[in-house]
Amino acid sequence: MGTGRFVIRSERTYHFPVSRDELWKLLGQVEDFRTWWPWVKRLDAAGLVPGADWHCSIEPPLPYALHGTIHLDEVEEPSLLVATLSGDLTGDARMELADNADGSIVHLVTELAAATGPIRMISRAFPSLARWGHDWVLDTAARQFRHHALNHE
Repeated sequence: MGTGRFVIRSERTYHFPVSRDELWKLLGQVEDFRTWWPWVKRLDAAGLVPGADWHCSIEPPLPYALHGTIHLDEVEEPSLLVATLSGDLTGDARMELADNADGSIVHLVTELAAATGPIRMISRAFPSLARWGHDWVLDTAARQFRHHALNHE
């Protein structure tokens, strides 16, 4: 608590109208990410490969851009991704995929902290704005993925 570090913990579940296997296959098409998500300004990623480092820059609708690396710690096709983030944001993310009666679900758990630059100052001074930005990225990513990758609203 004395560090002034603001950590955002999030747990989200998203439903998709395709099987877990089909969803996993689409998530592996990293070359399409910038088409699906125009706010992803840079992505150097090799795919869903254990030990891979994805270098990226994103521009959410806030007065800053985020730069960093996503290290894929665990990859278990077609059900699990565990990653460590470094750069402007640090922390962990875990994504589990499962089939259900209507297609599949994604359960996403993140624990992230602002580590550098403007985002660190903003998250300390305006934690609700930082939370909004974080939630915007997750929810917009799911909505745009559904629309662009799956051609569903």
